[in-house]
Amino acid sequence: MNIPNLNFEISLIQSFWNSSSKIDWFRSLAIEGQASIVITIVILFIVIINYEKDFKNMKLWQSVGLVLFGLPFSVVYGYYMIKVWFIITFESGFNIWIGCVLGVLSMFIVAIPAGIVFYFLDRMINKK
Repeated sequence: MNIPNLNFEISLIQSFWNSSSKIDWFRSLAIEGQASIVITIVILFIVIINYEKDFKNMKLWQSVGLVLFGLPFSVVYGYYMIKVWFIITFESGFNIWIGCVLGVLSMFIVAIPAGIVFYFLDRMINKK
C-alpha cells in the first residue's frame, strides 16, 4: 500500500486559482473533489470553534501566530489524518472491522508528531 499524499488536493487548489469562474469550477468537479472541499471546510469550522476559547485569553501576537501557523497546520493535518483513516479502512482489502481498527491506529500514529509539536509550543507559550 502506498503512503497517502495530498497531490489530489494540491491539484484542486491549482485548478481553483487557474479557473475564471469559481462556481462553474466547483460544479465541474467529480464527487471526490467536492467531498474533499466540503470536508476541509467542516474541519476548518471545527478547528476555529476549538480555538475560539483560546482567542479570548491570548495576546495579539499569540492570536496572529495561531491564525497564521496553527489554523492552517491543524486543518491540513486533520484532513490528512481523516484521509489516512479512510484509505486504510475502506481501500486496504481487509474486513471492514479490521480495517477500521487499523485505520484508527494509523490515524493515531500520524497524530503523534503533531501532538509533540503542539505540546512543546503550548509549554513555550504558557511559560509561568
